[in-house]
Amino acid sequence: MQKVSQEKKLAIVGSISVLLAIVFSVGMSWVLYEHTVTLLTENLRQRLLSIVTTAVVQIDGDELKQLKTEQDWKTSEWRTVVTQLKKIKDNNKDIVFTYIFRKKEGAPNEMEFVADAESINPYANTDSDPTNDIDANKDGKVEPDGPDALQWPGQDYPEPPEETFLAYNGALTSKDLYTDSFGSVLTGYAPILDKNGNVAAVLGVDIRADDFFSITRQTLQPFLIFIG
Repeated sequence: MQKVSQEKKLAIVGSISVLLAIVFSVGMSWVLYEHTVTLLTENLRQRLLSIVTTAVVQIDGDELKQLKTEQDWKTSEWRTVVTQLKKIKDNNKDIVFTYIFRKKEGAPNEMEFVADAESINPYANTDSDPTNDIDANKDGKVEPDGPDALQWPGQDYPEPPEETFLAYNGALTSKDLYTDSFGSVLTGYAPILDKNGNVAAVLGVDIRADDFFSITRQTLQPFLIFIG
């Protein structure tokens, strides 16, 4: 009888030890995972800030003042600006969109688009000529009412995030990675200055974050195997 009781005690002690070991393993794995995610996110932010602050100096803020109405897409200033945005996009891996926006004149709490990298012809995806269609996000589909929507000067920027306004004070990135119809992205912003040093508009750059999520999943997997 005493032997059975002692075995029960040992079994209880053994079970508690195993449980404590599991809790410890889970806790340490989660801490390591969170630390890795933080480092990867910060690296992505720094890369994006480097891209947007380098690119913004290539854009003439005074030239943007010539792009106010829908018909201004036919001007030489439009071709120059869009060509510059296209180069920025094509020269940086994982960049999905590059675009320019500004506060509306007379309505500083609202935003409007000035230009984007794919809109050399803002009607390419809505006209009757399929040969000039533009797959802006390179997903193999042309969706003119979705991620392949093209902009012209003065077009409304619906529901601009808080960072679009904060960017008038200096370069920054969006607070969080986010996923919408355009995919998973992180956005960088930098103010575009005119010759007097005033902010004429803001450059926005979206970098694809799908690879980031893939890396975090790969990081978590060995932790789960270790816990198992």
